[in-house]
Amino acid sequence: HPSSRVPQAGTGPGGSPQFWDTPLNQGLSVFVGLALCTTMLGLGCTVELSQLGGQLRRPVGVLLALLCQFVLMPLLAFLLALLFALDEVAAVAVLLCGCCPGGNLSNIMSLLVNGDMNLRYPTRRGRCLRGATVGFMVV
Repeated sequence: HPSSRVPQAGTGPGGSPQFWDTPLNQGLSVFVGLALCTTMLGLGCTVELSQLGGQLRRPVGVLLALLCQFVLMPLLAFLLALLFALDEVAAVAVLLCGCCPGGNLSNIMSLLVNGDMNLRYPTRRGRCLRGATVGFMVV
């Protein structure tokens, strides 16, 4: 019967489960979550509260970082999309990446190049504004 060959939802060819339904994928998800928590906890342990207060008393570094995040990076992403003549979808993807910097990789890279780890947290508070401004910058 031809309808018996139609795979059910969540199954691959031959009735085998899709990758996201396998124990391997569930195990990988748990492993990645634990690795991410460990990494972020380790990065948080590098913060020195006395230096964090110094960043807030002399906010030149914080203001420069915010200027780069909200002006320079989106402008650079826009110019790169124009320079490489990207199609609409790729240009929006590049622009969104330029408007939304940060994340775990930037924290790890800051640590690897001996960056100012204490500067991350005041600028992260500034990133809260990003949610309200990303739509404006993309439009």
